[in-house]
Amino acid sequence: MLQKNCLYTRNPYFDNLKFGLILLVVIGHMSDLLKDSSFIMSVIRSGIYFFHMPLFVFVSGYFSYHEKFSIKKNFLKVINLFGWYILFKFGLFFEHYFLLGESSSRLSLFLDGGVPWYLIALIIWQLLIPYILLLERKKVQIVLILIGLAAGCVQSIGDYMALSRIFVFGIFFYGGMYFKQAKTPFFITISKKYRVLAGILLLISFFLTYICRNYIVKLTIFSTGRYSYHICNVNNLQGIVLRGFFLLLAVWFGVLFMCIISPNEHIYTKWGKNTLQVYILHTFIYVYFLNHKQFVYDIANALQGKIILIILSVVVTIFLSGEWISQWFKKISFIFLRIGKTLLYDLEVEEKHD
Repeated sequence: MLQKNCLYTRNPYFDNLKFGLILLVVIGHMSDLLKDSSFIMSVIRSGIYFFHMPLFVFVSGYFSYHEKFSIKKNFLKVINLFGWYILFKFGLFFEHYFLLGESSSRLSLFLDGGVPWYLIALIIWQLLIPYILLLERKKVQIVLILIGLAAGCVQSIGDYMALSRIFVFGIFFYGGMYFKQAKTPFFITISKKYRVLAGILLLISFFLTYICRNYIVKLTIFSTGRYSYHICNVNNLQGIVLRGFFLLLAVWFGVLFMCIISPNEHIYTKWGKNTLQVYILHTFIYVYFLNHKQFVYDIANALQGKIILIILSVVVTIFLSGEWISQWFKKISFIFLRIGKTLLYDLEVEEKHD
């Protein structure tokens, strides 16, 4: 519920949830830098990768649906996302080619296995919403699960337009949309004792992950939704079982994580409304460190260094959530929306002449 008698007019629960998720994204990428040199960080990475992106996709799907769904508003949202995707891709190309001196770098707008995949996936999912809404919910959910599991059987489905991830994580996006459509009360009204219970179960689950770390780390590749079963060195049946297992893990961890999120306003609540800018901007820091791994190794060589790296992830997330950055992002989004409205006007004019 909305907080009354305070300056904060958004729903604190969702901003708390979004801040927690974007923080996990940043920590996940930082731990990704050390996955080959630190077993502890690789275990942390695996635990985060179980659910952070599926849950992020679910939340995105939840906010993509409105009772009075408008094709025009959906179109404008797609244009805004596409604008940010293009800007994101050019920014990363500039960093690789000019700042990092990688002269072999090539700009490919629709081939990407890196962080921008999420924006192109959002665009495709958003475009399909009007058609998905015409279909029966249960049948769509079953078909989406089958498509997600079967996608790994086709070797040619990969990073082009993030197709593999679109197929695998689509169930979470439209699951979030259906969740809101059904007016489910979400996890806001859960009593404190159940939140504590969920927290205990989450800790136990992470502990079990650590116990089974030798297997979990090796199988984390299935949780990314990016690779075919052939690349994962398993046959199709094994791949379907393992991907299905990780999808279930994503649901289990995701539900528990949503249960422990506070519905009240906190100091970090305001940072949860600026996740897009954190998602985009932290990538440039991640790419820089990715190309200066020795520097990261030197910092995180000891346990204290690993703790410092996690603290640095928190600081980066908070800094990039700043309002002064948000103002610039809003100005750029305004330009994209103006372009979208111009395109809509031109389309309407052409329809009238036809």
